[in-house]
Amino acid sequence: MGDNRETFPLSAYIVAGTQAARTHVNSVIVMKMTNLHRTSKEKDSDMESDLSDTDSDAEDDEERKPKMSCALIKHQGCVNRIRCSRFNNTTFAASWSELGRVNIYNLNDQLQAVEDKNTLKTYENNHGAELSKAVYSFNGHQKEGFALDWC
Repeated sequence: MGDNRETFPLSAYIVAGTQAARTHVNSVIVMKMTNLHRTSKEKDSDMESDLSDTDSDAEDDEERKPKMSCALIKHQGCVNRIRCSRFNNTTFAASWSELGRVNIYNLNDQLQAVEDKNTLKTYENNHGAELSKAVYSFNGHQKEGFALDWC
């Protein structure tokens, strides 16, 4: 979308992970949040507006609601650390679990899925029950780390 985006509404792409008690129910979550507006405190003068505006205010509130879509990647173990980076035209995320594993995932399929409801439905039908294959996995860490970075 480019740098210096300063006009509202904004959009954001986020990658995060879960930390469920059972290791087999965790996920890496790729999210797209759209229709993000500036938050502001209501002023007293705004509270004194005419009551006849309540119907149009309700419509405006509905139009201004943020929207979010998510594509999940099943993940073995809690996601303790996650970091993403873009290389050429591919977005990768590296995750580190309490099991001592570092996995690297190609996020392009998930990013395409969050762009469109039909694509997301197809993605969920095709990838819902399977553990996604990491591009690379490293099992050599014996202890939990405190950071994750790209090199």
